[in-house]
Amino acid sequence: MSTLATDAFTRANAVLNTSPWSAVSTQGTMSISSNTAVPTDGTHDAAARYSNITWPNNQWAQANISPNSAGGGSGYGILLRCSSSAITYYRCVCDKAASNNMEIGYFSAGTFNSLAVRSITVVTNSVLYVEIQGTQIVVKVDSTTVTPAIPTNATIGSGQAGISYSSDESGGSMDNFSGGDFATTRVMTGNVFLQAVSRGAMF
Repeated sequence: MSTLATDAFTRANAVLNTSPWSAVSTQGTMSISSNTAVPTDGTHDAAARYSNITWPNNQWAQANISPNSAGGGSGYGILLRCSSSAITYYRCVCDKAASNNMEIGYFSAGTFNSLAVRSITVVTNSVLYVEIQGTQIVVKVDSTTVTPAIPTNATIGSGQAGISYSSDESGGSMDNFSGGDFATTRVMTGNVFLQAVSRGAMF
């Protein structure tokens, strides 16, 4: 794995619709507030895509999430393979309900389809990690893989990673976004091959 994008949101309050971020078609926007990321209007779904790099089809992203309330299908999360021209992307969001508090699904041209609902433990600043390789989505919370496995899905083949919000949450925020790829480099030293994670090519 290598890291291609990071953002700690440590700067002046502003809507996340300028480089390196872009809004997601006509969906609600995300904003910086007190050095964290929040929905501009918490009564609507919102998202932002990290758009100033070329994302590989196989990608991962993570962020610290701090949901503040409980409600099925609501919360803060990660998006993957987001379109630059439509509300089309994979999404995983979490809230603080005692059960069924994570939902993984996808938007296709603005229509949401749920893939799985899971029960996980989320605390303030939990690290939510989501990856997609081929048709398989893997989710981890605080380094623990979410089970059962997420059903495979081939609806969306490419796009950008970013952050997302599903309404309604009363408060909460997210922070410390990062994302990247699974590229590896093999370096030969004598008769030994050393494989290291990097963005380089194979030598």
